[in-house]
Amino acid sequence: MRNGYFTCNTCEETARDLPSKVYLLKITVDTVIRSVTWLKLGYAKSVSTRIKRNGLPSDAVIERLKVMDFETGRKAHRFEASLHTKYLRKRLPIKKMKEFHTRSGAGECYPVDMLDTLMKDLEAKEKRMKKQQEKTI
Repeated sequence: MRNGYFTCNTCEETARDLPSKVYLLKITVDTVIRSVTWLKLGYAKSVSTRIKRNGLPSDAVIERLKVMDFETGRKAHRFEASLHTKYLRKRLPIKKMKEFHTRSGAGECYPVDMLDTLMKDLEAKEKRMKKQQEKTI
C-alpha cells in the first residue's frame, strides 16, 4: 500500500472482472529415462502467458486440447476450482510435478487417463453456457 500497489477488489476492476479462459493442456517432456505426459487444467486471461509462467522445460511439447471463454476471471476460476475439488484424489503428486512446473501450476496436473473425464465436464459446461447465451439473446 505504501508504494501504491494496492488494488481494492471491491472498488476497482481487476483481472477477476475481465474475460478469462479455462484451458486443458496436454504436456509432454522427454527425460533421459523416458517420455512423461500429463494434463494441466487451469484458468487464465492469457493461456500463452500462463504457460510461460509455469516454468516448464524449454523442450516441453504443449498441446491445447480445450480452451473455453468465460465472461469474467471470477467465473472461470469458480468453474476451474470446482473441477479441482471434484477430482482432488486424481491429481498427480505436487512434489513430482514441481520437477517440471518449476514456478507454478504443479497442483493442477492430472494423469492422461483423466482426459475423457475432464473433456466431458468441459464440454458439458460449454453446452450449459451456450444455452444460457441463447436465452439472453
